Amino acid sequence: MTSAGGKRPPEPPELDQWDEGGLHELLGIHGFEVAEDGEVTAKLTLTEAHENPSKLVHGGVIFSLIDSTIAAAVLETLDEHEWMATESTTIDFMRPATGTITARARVDRRGRLTAYAAGDAVDEDGKVVARASAVWAIRSDDVQARHPGEA
Repeated sequence: MTSAGGKRPPEPPELDQWDEGGLHELLGIHGFEVAEDGEVTAKLTLTEAHENPSKLVHGGVIFSLIDSTIAAAVLETLDEHEWMATESTTIDFMRPATGTITARARVDRRGRLTAYAAGDAVDEDGKVVARASAVWAIRSDDVQARHPGEA
């Protein structure tokens, strides 16, 4: 739940900078947007580079798209002294993905220490290609100061 050395993870960049660098740039995940209701969307145009040896899009690519979109939705709920870490994610793949995929994510419930979120990925025809749910740990610098060593 923490980065190497047991310290708070570094601050993530603003959402409008998530397209730049790292995994998102490598995979081509882009266009992160937050709607008024808190739903986050992002897109990925699939290419041969996303395929596995069977010439189908690798499930990890779709997982990464949905996971990043869910992370952005949870991030939008945090106060400035809070940070988050994934506890678990479950994904179900419904059909092969092709073309441009749009991921949509929302936070279903946000407590003091845990957030429950979900997302899906849809193709250009609006058909769901995958659906995921996730549990995120929410931590506060204030809690760490009062209870050192607790995560």
